[in-house]
Amino acid sequence: MVSLDECKNYLKVETDDDDSLIEILMDASVRIVKDMLRVEDFKDFKKKEKQQIKAGIFYTLRFLYNERGNADHKDLMLTLRALLSNLRRPEF
Repeated sequence: MVSLDECKNYLKVETDDDDSLIEILMDASVRIVKDMLRVEDFKDFKKKEKQQIKAGIFYTLRFLYNERGNADHKDLMLTLRALLSNLRRPEF
């Protein structure tokens, strides 16, 4: 759903030094958003909803990248829930 180049642009990373870390955090961010939405993939979402999901992935990525080693994941989850609650599936 997001590319390495998009993520580096969002994070304002201009070198390739952190590419491996960013790719790991990209995957983690996508998984966190999927878990928050209670879905296995994003295929059933409309284009506008996918843009909202992408914003959630970018927010999560930024949080994980900038706050690594110092993160309060409760704040991350509260903000992510606020960003995506209208798309969250009711079933577990």
